[in-house]
Amino acid sequence: MRAAIFLHLEGDSSGLLGKALEQAGVVCEDIHLYNGVPTPDPAAHDILVTMGAAQQVWETEEHPWLVEEKAAIRHWVEDLGKPFFGICFGHQLLADALGGQVEMSKSKEIGILQVNRHQDAAHDPVFSAMEPSGHWMQWHLAEVTKAPEGAQVLASSGECTIQAMSLGPHAVSIQFHAESSLPTIEKWQDDQITLDAMARSTHPGHYAEVLAEARQRMPVTEVNAMRLFNRWIEVNELGEKRLSA
Repeated sequence: MRAAIFLHLEGDSSGLLGKALEQAGVVCEDIHLYNGVPTPDPAAHDILVTMGAAQQVWETEEHPWLVEEKAAIRHWVEDLGKPFFGICFGHQLLADALGGQVEMSKSKEIGILQVNRHQDAAHDPVFSAMEPSGHWMQWHLAEVTKAPEGAQVLASSGECTIQAMSLGPHAVSIQFHAESSLPTIEKWQDDQITLDAMARSTHPGHYAEVLAEARQRMPVTEVNAMRLFNRWIEVNELGEKRLSA
C-alpha cells in the first residue's frame, strides 16, 4: 500500500504517523505542494495524510495550490471514501474542504498543552485509543470553529473546542501535533527561523519552557501517539502486514 503525505513546510515530515505507517508496511511518499508539485492521481495511493503549515486555509490568493489541495481532499474523503488523516493544518483543511469553518484563534496554543477526549470518544473505533486526558505539542494560530456536516467532534482543550474529529473511521483529523517526538522538538534549538517564529507568537524564551515541558511529558505522549496511529491503521486494515495477517 502507498500513502501520499501532503507537506507544506520545508524540512517537515509525517513524524510518528509516518513511522507507524511504515512499520505496517506502507510506502510513504512526501509530496511538497508548496513547491509547485501537483496533487497526484488518487489511483496512485491508498492513503492520504495532510500535515501542518505556516499558511492559513483561506490564503488561496497567496497560495493557489490550496484550491487544488482542498479539492483533492474533498474528492478523497467524500467521493472515494479512502483513508485520510489530517494533522493541524491538515485538520483545518479537512474541515474547510467539507464545508466547515476555520478562523483565527482567540487564544494561541503553542507548547505542550492538555487535550481532553470527549466521553463519546470512548466508543469511537479510532479515538477510543486516545487517553482521556493527555499533553500534546500544539502550535496553531487558527482553529476549526465549525465542524463539517456529519463530523463528530471527539476532543477539545481549554482554548480550542475542536481538537479532534471524525467523519467515520476512515477520515479523522487532529489539531494537536501527535506526530511530534522529543528529538524533533530538541532540533528546534538549532533552527533560528523556528525559534524566531515561536518568540514572535509568544515571548522570548518560550522555547526553553516548551523544551523543558517536552522532556518531561513526551516519553508518555509518544507512546499515546503511536497507540492512536496504530488503532487507525488497524481499523482501516492498512499496510501489507495488516492485510496478510
